[in-house]
Amino acid sequence: MESFYRQHPANDLDLVDQIAQHLRQYPYEIRHARKLMRRFHALASDVAQALHRVAVPFTLSINLKDTGDQVLLHFLRYPGDVIDMRRVMHELHASESDVQRALAKLETYIVDGGEVVIDENSNKK
Repeated sequence: MESFYRQHPANDLDLVDQIAQHLRQYPYEIRHARKLMRRFHALASDVAQALHRVAVPFTLSINLKDTGDQVLLHFLRYPGDVIDMRRVMHELHASESDVQRALAKLETYIVDGGEVVIDENSNKK
């Protein structure tokens, strides 16, 4: 299946740049990772690289006790898992609203660019 999507290996960097540029213009489309993969004939790793290029410089406030933020951190570590949302929800005991909050933060992360900041106050009682 991988050979189907990788028709032009020499153009992989161009492909990742194209996806990154597309995500800058239409950040909400991160919610449709499979559609992006089909549109650009890309692998999940290509989409993940594009996300990394677009999202690196933004500051996120992360509360480690918040399930939505745990989902967000999972997606940042494993962007390809956006495709298998139900499994991630089951593993993290996340609700649909937790996932929606995570995706909204991820969208902001892509649009604004920045770095991850873990909220240290969330660990204190």
